[in-house]
Order: sequence, then structure tokens, then C-alpha cells
Amino acid sequence: MLVLSRRIHEEIHFPAQNIRVRILGQNSNSVRIGIDAPRDVLVVRAELVDTTQAHLLLNKPDTRTHALRNQLNKMALHLHTFHQLWRSGQLSEADAVLERVFSAFESIEETCLQNDPVTKEKQSSTPTRRCRSLLVEDDVNERELLAGLLNLSGCECDTVSDGQEALEYLSSHEPPDFVLLDMGLPQLSGPQMLGKLRNDPRWSKIKVFAVSGSTPTELGISIGNGGVDAWFHKPLHSCHLSELIRRGMETISGKN
Repeated sequence: MLVLSRRIHEEIHFPAQNIRVRILGQNSNSVRIGIDAPRDVLVVRAELVDTTQAHLLLNKPDTRTHALRNQLNKMALHLHTFHQLWRSGQLSEADAVLERVFSAFESIEETCLQNDPVTKEKQSSTPTRRCRSLLVEDDVNERELLAGLLNLSGCECDTVSDGQEALEYLSSHEPPDFVLLDMGLPQLSGPQMLGKLRNDPRWSKIKVFAVSGSTPTELGISIGNGGVDAWFHKPLHSCHLSELIRRGMETISGKN
């Protein structure tokens, strides 16, 4: 919260709204405040809020959002309360109300930025990174089916047919978000490749999802730290894999 003390003729500026507030003068009963604001920002005294004139002004076709009207109304009420407290000599209470005025200005700034088309365009143009995966599977048909499933689930998928090819891929590409690894591979097997991934700092943080007709115990592989992050038994249940991919994508999106 912004708290300020101003002398006569000193100003408070709100650059985002092009609003200036100046302390014009004071006497024993009141403080004169000047507010310089754009035409589309309505500023009224509290006693006018409920009048027909103020009602028509607040509902002009070019008035901003309902939230902005409420904020302006609240600010006017605060200024009226501030004036009454100052006239009665309750200076500390008046200062507290003036802080609420500043807070109301900050809320107006936030609303204006939310409605600003330039801000919206910047937000909408920010690209959302898609999930990326590497599928390591030696069976051609299963490789194509799994790759299709991953792409349909919203996760870009590159494929290789062997553990050795996978290591070569990882050495020349940005690490994927996860590797879907068949355990029964020729040349460099799934467990051997997993060991290389976990022992290399470049790849040790990659999530690895195992696919196998065997169990983790049979292959001597743990699930968790130092092992695989999930284990899928063949025949593969695609709905389980899709759900895991969805949760992984939400995690990736939250980091952007």
C-alpha cells in the first residue's frame, strides 16, 4: 500500500491512467483537492453518486467495465469521507481513508491494464510450449501407434528404434520432457539405456516411462529416484498413458 504526505500545491501522479491529484489548499475546515483525469475517467463527489446526473454519467455507452465503475464510485465515497473527517479534526482517521483512495487508484490502474488491447495482444501472443517426448521402440507397428497416441494427446513425439539411437538423438537435440522407453530393445537394452540416462548429468532429470511385458522386479529396476518415473505393462492401456501425459503437460505449462 502506498502512503504519502503532500504539501500545498504538491501532486500525486498515476502515469498509467494519466491522472494527477494536487493538494490546492486547506483551512481549519477542509482540504481542497484537484483531480486532473482523462475524459473517460469519471470523478464525482459522493453526494452526487445517487443523483440522476451521476447515474447517467456512470452508464454512458463508452464507460469502462462494471468493475471500473464500482471502483470510481468507491473512490468518490472515500474522498467524501476524507473531507468530513478532516473538517472534524480527525486527522489520523482522515489519513487512513486517504490511503484507501490511493488503493482505489491502484485498482483502477489494474483494471485499465486488463482492458488495454495492447496488453491483451501481448498476453495472447505469448506462445505456450508444447510437451516434447522421445519414443524408443523397436517394433515398427507399435512405434507408429504410440507416436500417434502421443501426438493426439498434445505431445510432440520423435521416435528411434534402439537405445543406442536414443543416446545419439539426445546428444544432438534439446532434452525432451520425457522418454517412453521399451525395455526389450536390441543392441542397447532398456535397462542399460536407463542406467546411462541416470548417470549422465545432462539427462538425469528427464522423466522416463517404461513399457514392458515384464515387471520392474524381474528386470531389477526401481520406480522413483534413480529408476523410472512410471511403468506401463504390455499390452498397453492407452487411457492410462494419456492421463499421465496430460498431468505431465499441466506441470510443464505451469513452469512457463
